[in-house]
Amino acid sequence: MRRNSRKHATTGYIDDQFDALHHGLSASIAAAVSGSLYSLFGANITAMKAVFSIFEFLTLLLAWRLLIFWNRSIQPLLLMAWHPFFIFEFSGSGHSDSAMMFLMLLSI
Repeated sequence: MRRNSRKHATTGYIDDQFDALHHGLSASIAAAVSGSLYSLFGANITAMKAVFSIFEFLTLLLAWRLLIFWNRSIQPLLLMAWHPFFIFEFSGSGHSDSAMMFLMLLSI
């Protein structure tokens, strides 16, 4: 680590550590897809979080229909639906994983 490193303004990481952790992310396909999703909303964070919440809800509906179709128990789905992690991360933080989960289940 360089002696003149400063802490990153947003994350609090040392600049060198931040660059080492996130350097490969910019070249990945996932970053390109997420970036295009985020660019649709611009500065409207509330709309972005709302859309990802809708994707989460649609994922739960689709998983429910698939479980009924395959004659499986819906208990694990109920645990996922009420687990705070999914609520806070997708709806509260605006993570794009809910869109990915929906598209994966839709492909089945």
